[in-house]
Amino acid sequence: MLAVGSDGEVPLLKDRPRVDGKATAYVCERFVCKRPVTNPEELAEQLAS
Repeated sequence: MLAVGSDGEVPLLKDRPRVDGKATAYVCERFVCKRPVTNPEELAEQLAS
């Protein structure tokens, strides 16, 4: 699922803030999230595993 919005705008993102003010990706599976990432390379690694 992809959820995009400003802080507080999307309930799903309520407890998942931006890191250092950057766009932040949270990869979650079976109700467990991996550490948040802010760059495409790290996101690609998480999605591949």
